[in-house]
Amino acid sequence: MTHDQLRNIYNPDGSPLRAHQLRLLSMLKKIDAYCKQHNIRYTLSSGTVLGAVRHKGFVPWDDDIDIELTASQFRKFRNLIKKHPIEGLQWQDWKNDPAYVQPFAKLRDAAHHVHEEDSFDHLYKYHGPYIDIFILYPSNSLRLALLATHVQNLLQYRPQALPDTPRKIILPIAKALTHGVIYPFLRFISAIGAGKTLRHTPGTAYLKPRHRDDIFHTSNALFEDAILPIPANPHRYLTQIYGDYSRLPDADSLPKHLDTKKL
Repeated sequence: MTHDQLRNIYNPDGSPLRAHQLRLLSMLKKIDAYCKQHNIRYTLSSGTVLGAVRHKGFVPWDDDIDIELTASQFRKFRNLIKKHPIEGLQWQDWKNDPAYVQPFAKLRDAAHHVHEEDSFDHLYKYHGPYIDIFILYPSNSLRLALLATHVQNLLQYRPQALPDTPRKIILPIAKALTHGVIYPFLRFISAIGAGKTLRHTPGTAYLKPRHRDDIFHTSNALFEDAILPIPANPHRYLTQIYGDYSRLPDADSLPKHLDTKKL
């Protein structure tokens, strides 16, 4: 099946998914301009890199955008955003949204609303379409990364599912324990002997490794109508995450419609 055929099936011009993708693209362009202005180094991440390399834009059935930064660049980005927000975008992380537990951040469109049916987003302070901002740390152990996801399930997701009153009591304590103690400890241990291997910060469900050189050195790629940074060695990067990334999934395994978000 060709790219044009996939576009006609999943995200033709004028479809709700295509409108959502174009809104995300507009947000991404703002973020890219901001990062260039302030000398913040980032790359597209995961499926967004796959889209850039394989489709020159969005994977046709995809409904999100991911970027990633090293920890030092993330801190720089977050501190600048506090003082100089990006017009029309709202920063969200576990510090400024009481119900948000993820160890990564989001930048959300402040003027629109999206509802994820399979999450606790109805509890969140901010609800706009978003771009995920992932933080990369040295990581020597997949087991420690897996342990962090179990901690997240136990101490963060389960408290989110509690009734309103106990949730408001327990969740702040659980967030302080995980983000203030457990995740920093796991990051410290994981950095020992990590070499050039990076992973998303502990508590993130995406566990595939990255190579340090691909993050510190980037190349440029066409994504829709924008030229944006991707890892320096996209073949190595995508192979580590997806294996044979050039091969399209079987048609029967592809999503038939957008069923996790109400746009």
